[in-house]
Amino acid sequence: MSHAHQFRAEGDVCERLEGEERRAAVRRSDVLRFLRVCPDEVVADLGCGTGYFALPLARQARRLWALDVEPKMLAVLRPRIPPLLRRKMRLRRARAEATGLPASGIDLALLAFVFHELGAPVRFRREMARILAPGGRLVIADFRKRRTPFGPPVSIRQTPRQVARRLAPTFALVRSREFRDYYLLEFRGGSELRPS
Repeated sequence: MSHAHQFRAEGDVCERLEGEERRAAVRRSDVLRFLRVCPDEVVADLGCGTGYFALPLARQARRLWALDVEPKMLAVLRPRIPPLLRRKMRLRRARAEATGLPASGIDLALLAFVFHELGAPVRFRREMARILAPGGRLVIADFRKRRTPFGPPVSIRQTPRQVARRLAPTFALVRSREFRDYYLLEFRGGSELRPS
């Protein structure tokens, strides 16, 4: 499935992605509470943008991979990384469907407000099965399929049920939470579910 919408890293991306209205609608603390990151986990923020989630996740995790397809996003994020986190964070330009990350090396993969942009959901599912460690978690946050003050056109948004169908049978939905403008979905898979 290919989508016409692609986020463009133009203008003041920090204001667009982290402005007051957006911070109020997508409270970082709600997402971090849902994620429940353990200090020994390796986390991948796929589509990290300006680091809205990557920076606090790096404080909680053993290591954090921050990936984005847009070089401008990584250029904005790099100088925002505090010195104490530089050893824990690795930035990489890559798509969520082709991360280049080590096989079975990620405990938690976060795809925040990017699923609606995926051009190859089957490749994404296979890539997540490849990079997630046994018992690893995939968490997807995305806009609800209705009009919101920001976000992509409603026509390309996916409902939680649609997302779950796209990730099955490799991943099963184990937990979810809905907010006014977005939802959080946690999926788990296992070696017995991984494609051969």
